[in-house]
Amino acid sequence: MNTEESTPLTAGPEDTSADAAVIDTDTAASAAPDDAAPEPEGQPDKAEENGAPKSDSEKLLAGKYKTVDELEKGYKEAEKLVREAAEYRKKVEAYEAAEAKAREMREAEARSYGYRDAESQQIENDVAAAEFNLYVQALETRLEGEDYTKAAQLLQAYRQTGRRDYLEAAKKCFAPEVISQIAVTTARYAGERQNEYAQAKFVEQRQAVNSLVREFCEKNTDWIDANEERQQLVGETIKALGADADLDALKSFIEAIERRAVEDFKKDMEKQKETDAQLSRIPSPSNDGSGKRREVDIEHWQDVDDPAKMRELLRRV
Repeated sequence: MNTEESTPLTAGPEDTSADAAVIDTDTAASAAPDDAAPEPEGQPDKAEENGAPKSDSEKLLAGKYKTVDELEKGYKEAEKLVREAAEYRKKVEAYEAAEAKAREMREAEARSYGYRDAESQQIENDVAAAEFNLYVQALETRLEGEDYTKAAQLLQAYRQTGRRDYLEAAKKCFAPEVISQIAVTTARYAGERQNEYAQAKFVEQRQAVNSLVREFCEKNTDWIDANEERQQLVGETIKALGADADLDALKSFIEAIERRAVEDFKKDMEKQKETDAQLSRIPSPSNDGSGKRREVDIEHWQDVDDPAKMRELLRRV
């Protein structure tokens, strides 16, 4: 008979510590007073003593950092960014200064060769390069034998030296219709570049004029709004000279003219007052003081030939 199934397993000693803990907790809770004793007023909180934030509403350093270390770290990072920005600004200014100097040198060189500016010189160079490329293309498709060799040598010399006579000599190796076709294509390309140049210059000039007028009006708003004649003079100057107009000098000139005009007007008024005062002191020849108008014997005066008698008659009037 198998006794394992009928005989229950012997259980080990039960662990009653958890129950005891529950009982102790309940007992302690029931024994605790209903209200906890209030903390003495004016005493710092333990969280504050330990340096931990008291609550989410605690004020932050510089409105952003919780601790002095974080504030110092943030300040150093900001200082680093400011320093890097200053260094970058210096590099940009140095690049702009170098570019401006190089531009001035290109402009001076272009003018020394008789060009209006560096852009005009560049256009002519581009047109010459386009014409050269057209002849190189025609060289491969239109020539052969001795003409090919001769034209290739001349074109190579033109590319290396830029001397126009080499290109003119190379043209003689091509048929007239090829030369004519290349000339038309080159002229069309030159016209397109000139139109682009003119348009760019127009936009550049307009922007420069707008900038000039805007800056002048911002500094002299009251001065220019006070007088329509001033506005007209400024407008006519801008129309005639464009961005090359010196509006500050124009303003000084206008003010000088206005001051002179005012001074002349005052002098004329003073002279007129003096004249009126002198005329007011001269008695009227038609009044003898009695209030009656006196008739003048013009015929009798006409008979007087002696100037002295004439003065005497006038004195009596």
